[in-house]
Amino acid sequence: GWVKHEFQDTLDMSTYLLAYLVSSFEYISNENDPIYEVPFRVYSRPGTQNNSECALDFGQKTMIALDNHIELPYAFPKLDKAAVPDVAAGAMENWGLVIYREVALLVTEGVTTTQTLQNIGRIICHENMHMWFGNEVGPYSWTYTWLNEGFATFFENFATDLVNPHWRMMDQYVIAVQNVFQSDAVLSVNPMTYPVCTPSQIISTFNAVAYQKSGSVILMMQHYLTPEIFRQGLVQYVSNMSRKAAQPSHLFATLQEVSDASNHSIPWPIATIMDRWTNQGGFPVLTVFRSAPTANSLTIAQERFLTDRSLTSTDRWHVPVNWVLSTDPNFNDTSPQGWIPPSFPAVAIDIPGLNQAEWYIVNKQQTGYYRVNYDVQNWAALASVLNSTHELIHVLNRAQIIDDAFNLARNGRVNYNYALEISRYLAREEDYIPWAAANAAFAYLDVVLTGSEVYHLFQRYVLELTAPLYSSLGFNNTANDEFVTAYHRTIVLNFNRRFGNEHCVETAQEMLESFRTTQVCLAADIQTTVYCSGLRG
Repeated sequence: GWVKHEFQDTLDMSTYLLAYLVSSFEYISNENDPIYEVPFRVYSRPGTQNNSECALDFGQKTMIALDNHIELPYAFPKLDKAAVPDVAAGAMENWGLVIYREVALLVTEGVTTTQTLQNIGRIICHENMHMWFGNEVGPYSWTYTWLNEGFATFFENFATDLVNPHWRMMDQYVIAVQNVFQSDAVLSVNPMTYPVCTPSQIISTFNAVAYQKSGSVILMMQHYLTPEIFRQGLVQYVSNMSRKAAQPSHLFATLQEVSDASNHSIPWPIATIMDRWTNQGGFPVLTVFRSAPTANSLTIAQERFLTDRSLTSTDRWHVPVNWVLSTDPNFNDTSPQGWIPPSFPAVAIDIPGLNQAEWYIVNKQQTGYYRVNYDVQNWAALASVLNSTHELIHVLNRAQIIDDAFNLARNGRVNYNYALEISRYLAREEDYIPWAAANAAFAYLDVVLTGSEVYHLFQRYVLELTAPLYSSLGFNNTANDEFVTAYHRTIVLNFNRRFGNEHCVETAQEMLESFRTTQVCLAADIQTTVYCSGLRG
């Protein structure tokens, strides 16, 4: 016979957000311990419910954080999350029924690595943010995919940082910015706003530009508007455009309205500033130098950064800039102290006290989406301070200096001597974030130097830099470890394994042999290093 199922009326929504789930899955819920006031369930295959506890807890906490931040309650009367063995996307933000791959939702003790745990939290938060950016307010067309994915990417870091600050997601955001620079440095890259018509064109927009670049540009917007004006603008934008299809002009007009009401001064309309950031591909590199040896001004020129320097581009941007002088190394205020217009090849900015400063840094905490190149005197001065008192420089700017120096050297704009001289300080660097930047730089050099007559010198140099950390971090977790220490340990162990540290290789092989004989599981975070060393042996 027939069975009739009746459902509540669906809210006005985009057709792509509709989903059904037919399964024998079981679930856990917040029914008996509701952290979040909306009924919240996590569905998965029978027998995996214990692996769903993290998703239930973290999912509710991030929904609370987003509810409070956006000031518009989640619209549906329930929120379900379902882990399926396989699905085309890592996750899909169907309104009220979010579908995930199992690996993106379920946590297995002893198997799930720190990296996977963070990815699970990040993806949960990303999909939760889509309940507002994507579902509550949808894009007018897929030309504006970034309105969905850019904000979800920004908030997957921002809101996760609110819930789990010890994960240091906003510090790690710098790594994401540096990573997307690589794909955004080719002449053919599409801009954030990219007209599309066909299904294949639409699918192609779901790329690093729509996600990581757009999230990075949104981060820059947050800082040049100030975090509170930015937040108030988003609150008003979501309220104004609720259950409607939005274009970037709606976002920029609302942010402008809130900015004007707050008497916040910026030299151009927000729509004018953002037009070039959203409609041009790529990003700028600023070349900064003292206007004269004893001058109190910096001359700053901009051009599009391209990996292939034989290519040229006339693209320019409205670029917010700020700076720190050695005489006052305060990196906390990330609001703009000046702007570089697109209409001039270079501008001079007066900076009182510059003539007394030994060094200067542009782009505090790398909140601006651009690279910075300096004159040789300032590169040398930065190398000197890093190799003597690196703590004077903010940890995110230490990562910025490493990433910019090595990529500018790779690009032929800076002599590798300066990049390598800067990197010498890493022997005393105990923070993960600069080492993540160095890891990317050294990985590139590892590829291009392999087989050369200097490769063994490069390997020895990296082993010397990592020796203090190899000694202090070792293979095993400790009670004093930060959350990101697992990533730091992985970088150090992998370099030492691959570059021939005999103690590292022998220790890993002993651990593998112990595992084979005792069947006592290895810590999840070191399994790759141990297994690879064992196979090598």
